Amino acid sequence: MRKQGIKRVCCLLPENQMEYYQVNLLDIYREEFGPDNVCWAPVEDFHLCDLATLREKILPFLEDSDMKGERVVVHCSEGSG
Repeated sequence: MRKQGIKRVCCLLPENQMEYYQVNLLDIYREEFGPDNVCWAPVEDFHLCDLATLREKILPFLEDSDMKGERVVVHCSEGSG
């Protein structure tokens, strides 16, 4: 991600999907990008994000990224949600 100019990460993986990885992704993201540049907003597959999480976490994070001109990646595991 760094090589692509990404400065911030918004991770949508729910806790049960974090277990698929051999490492703690959030810790790695926080170490690599800084704690203020990582947003964790878990969304279960095949479900919409609840409005509170969208309005209070995800959108402010993305708006802040946009205002700073910083590229952000938003990711889940499979894109099936």
